[in-house]
Amino acid sequence: MILYMESAQKTYSIKELASMAGISVRILHHYDAIGLLIPDRRSGNRYRFYGHSHLLKLQQILFFRELDFSLEQIKTILEDPEFDVIQVLNEQKKLLADRQKRIARWICTIDQTIHYLQGEGSMQDKDFYAGFSEEKQAEYEKEIRAMYGDEPLNTSVRRWNSLSKERQKEMIAKGNQFHQRIADAMPLGYDNPEVVDLMRQYWENMQFFYDVSLDRFEQLGHMYNQDPAFRATYETVKPGLAEFMEQAVVHFVKLEKAKE
Repeated sequence: MILYMESAQKTYSIKELASMAGISVRILHHYDAIGLLIPDRRSGNRYRFYGHSHLLKLQQILFFRELDFSLEQIKTILEDPEFDVIQVLNEQKKLLADRQKRIARWICTIDQTIHYLQGEGSMQDKDFYAGFSEEKQAEYEKEIRAMYGDEPLNTSVRRWNSLSKERQKEMIAKGNQFHQRIADAMPLGYDNPEVVDLMRQYWENMQFFYDVSLDRFEQLGHMYNQDPAFRATYETVKPGLAEFMEQAVVHFVKLEKAKE
């Protein structure tokens, strides 16, 4: 009890909380702006301070984000007068356990695919999608259509289906290798000329599927880090890659627009 009271009385600066939670200060600024996590402020200055209650609330926010809840949904849940943190933690635990099972299946699918591409095993066509639910794929498709309309996705599907199975496999392997090249280049920094060139190649390769303008490419860059599904994909390749991709794409677009 004494330790809890001491912890409850302690306060943290925005930088301390961001570092502790493994997120950026910018994200905490955004949570404050939308009323999701409002810090205490000392009279006479603009500095933000967070207490023990903020730690618990931020934990809830991050768990919900990992479970693909929108910020609006999270805000509604946390503001519910009947919100019970212990009950919610138990529900989150169950959801995360279900996700853990799905991730384990995805890892098996990845391993199987790697062995197949290296000529060390065989796969049936349906095995490429083991662990992916039709509901989740439909959800991704719905998000893309809502953001960009029907034509980009329809064009992408048509062009993809026009490829032979062998060519599709080659492109999947090439895409995975390209993501790894970007991950390997992270120590250079997002504004390094080599990384800029990788982003150019990435952008140009996307034109095969549909016409990707610079503005649309920048929107995708933000999605890579801010959309839970995209973020999970890149973080699987290398921790920090999602945010790096966002920074690298935005920087590339800025350089390209400066030439116009």
